[in-house]
Amino acid sequence: MGIVFRPARLPDAAGLVGLVEELGHPARRPELEARLSRVLARPDQAVFVAEEGPELLGWIHVQESL
Repeated sequence: MGIVFRPARLPDAAGLVGLVEELGHPARRPELEARLSRVLARPDQAVFVAEEGPELLGWIHVQESL
């Protein structure tokens, strides 16, 4: 099926931990779940993930700015 891009969901926090750590930032699932929950609740922000099968490959966080 290849790489799929879709809006992030709260359960994606578990897969994001490793990606955040690859960037050199310490990450724990509870903190990422809390942060993702706050972002997903905002109408001016969105998070999208790239996945291939069950593996998350990356993400992007966007924010409207005027």
